[in-house]
Amino acid sequence: MTFFDTAGENLNSLASMQTFNRYLYHSSGIILLLDPLQLPVVRDELQGKIRLPEENTDVNTILNRTIEIIRTGSGLTDLSKKIDIPIAIAFTKIDAVDELLDPASCLKNDSSHIRKGAFDKIDFQDANDEMQSLVETWLGIELYQMVSAQFSHFAFFGLSALGSNPDMDNKIPKFRPFRVADPFLWILAQEHIIPTE
Repeated sequence: MTFFDTAGENLNSLASMQTFNRYLYHSSGIILLLDPLQLPVVRDELQGKIRLPEENTDVNTILNRTIEIIRTGSGLTDLSKKIDIPIAIAFTKIDAVDELLDPASCLKNDSSHIRKGAFDKIDFQDANDEMQSLVETWLGIELYQMVSAQFSHFAFFGLSALGSNPDMDNKIPKFRPFRVADPFLWILAQEHIIPTE
């Protein structure tokens, strides 16, 4: 099993993606990490409430470039045929958008996969449905339509590596990562490497 983690700046131009990311079309699974704080609607809602990062490449552009690299590299030029590599569209820093989530959101807590010792389909579906709804609120239906038209297997995830956004002094008030493993566990379940319940 091999992991290849590319830096976000490698997705900023198609030329650099073609140079650095040829591994994409040989993948058994892709986890595409996207920052909700890059979305204009989210930035508008949170302006002045939290420290926002510099604006970067549009998420639809990143996804389009990823699709183009895979299709070109694998020779999959027939657009009626979907890409068979499972792709997890994972929004990071979900803790930073906490006030935009429903108070009862399942995205506020860790999943039950590890505790159960198997991929929990119900927990996954709840989180996937909620994340899809958020994506539609934030971006309209364009991202979902693009993913569903291009990939046979896809899912949406919300996770946090830190559990809380750094404060104005760049300190983490409370370190509590959650749902970080979910996209990876979903890909393992898709490949029948771990059990599913």
